[in-house]
Amino acid sequence: GTDVSGTSLELSSGQSTGAGTGGDILFKISGSGASSSITNNQETVLSLGAGGVANIAGNLNVGGAIDVTDAATTRNNLGVYSGKLEWTNIAPAGTNIETFTGITGVTTSSVIIVTKNEGDTTSGFIEYAICSIYGSITIKCTGVLSAGTKISYFIIN
Repeated sequence: GTDVSGTSLELSSGQSTGAGTGGDILFKISGSGASSSITNNQETVLSLGAGGVANIAGNLNVGGAIDVTDAATTRNNLGVYSGKLEWTNIAPAGTNIETFTGITGVTTSSVIIVTKNEGDTTSGFIEYAICSIYGSITIKCTGVLSAGTKISYFIIN
């Protein structure tokens, strides 16, 4: 008919009685195997359980912002960014401070965690890292790191 509203799709787990525990809602997929006519095993990739707990077996890829709502806060957007930088140690030679620019998500109020990964042959370590201006991170090390040292960063806004 005309102007009929759609209805909701409800998925419900098995109901329990008394002190019994209710069932979960399981989302399963079938992986691939060798050429055969025998069905492949299924594996649970997402389960929804009591209390609204969601368990994800693999990676969670989010294309937009993550909105968090709970009793203590109203809606917050959590911006998380990560990546790798490479220490160039070019100019001036022997410097122990380097500024990296063009980094997505960096603001002057960002929280940043940096770690030295690989490629350094010195005993130097990261003394501090600051979000110096929008899109820039300045890192100071004790001693001079080897050119090409990989530095991972994790930014929370």
